[in-house]
Amino acid sequence: MRTSLIIIRRYLYSAVAVLTLVFASGCQQQRELAPGQIWSYDARSGEGASTIQILHIERGTPLGDVYFVSVRALDVHRLGRKMHTTDVWPLVFTHEALTGSLGNFQWSQAVDLPYRKHLDLWLQEARAGRAKERTFSIPVKDALHEIERDLPEADKRRLSEV
Repeated sequence: MRTSLIIIRRYLYSAVAVLTLVFASGCQQQRELAPGQIWSYDARSGEGASTIQILHIERGTPLGDVYFVSVRALDVHRLGRKMHTTDVWPLVFTHEALTGSLGNFQWSQAVDLPYRKHLDLWLQEARAGRAKERTFSIPVKDALHEIERDLPEADKRRLSEV
């Protein structure tokens, strides 16, 4: 009888452990994206400390929701032009491209970058039917690679050279 109690107790402990894991994973809510949030992301090799800050979300565009972001702690070198920077902003991404790149939420802080003139430019381009030309629909690390390689399509999407 004592052996039966030990076996039953082990099964109960195992069941409690499994239920705890299931409950814990079910409680992890997908955080809704908002301006000011800082996220880790699937960064390029050697840029593991790099983060993304969401500057602005423009909802209901022809491309769906688009996200103006700042990418920090980079090591970007451009061929043909002198550029060495640790921040690249603002870059605009589709919802799918950004959420497919994001890792873990880090923290939130006030948005302190003057991105409004870039937003106005993007909205003007969108009204003229050129939103797609000004928005990355590829993962963040691929967009950074395009910028680093000085590809013409990437330059169109870099709103910082207004």
